[in-house]
Amino acid sequence: MCDGRGGGGVAPGAPAPQLRRIPLGRQATLPRDNYMPSAGERYRARHDAAVMIWVGRGEAALARLEAVVPAGEVLEIEEGPADSEWIFAQPERYNELEHSLVPLEYRDSPYYGGYGIVVDLPSLVADFELISPAA
Repeated sequence: MCDGRGGGGVAPGAPAPQLRRIPLGRQATLPRDNYMPSAGERYRARHDAAVMIWVGRGEAALARLEAVVPAGEVLEIEEGPADSEWIFAQPERYNELEHSLVPLEYRDSPYYGGYGIVVDLPSLVADFELISPAA
């Protein structure tokens, strides 16, 4: 696992690692029946939480990296799961975290357009708490 400072990343030009698939049976751990996070909801990390960092521009992925979001960090859901278990979010402190989550080699790339956080649904429930519902 990465310490969130860029270790464990993918070298430019190397194929990006596949995101880990979560068995559908794990969704039974959700807090209520048919629970699905919605865009605009905000969640706080209960403890240091392992996440995936999506690095790229538009829909083109430059890299997918493992990282750790510090305890207390707040994420806002950008896109809830449609037909998958993955949640796409932005940290409330996007600019402050960028240097610790995205290695310099990616930030300096002409193809870099930003980053986002990807969390699987069971990890969202286990590692984060809902602090405000969607408006």
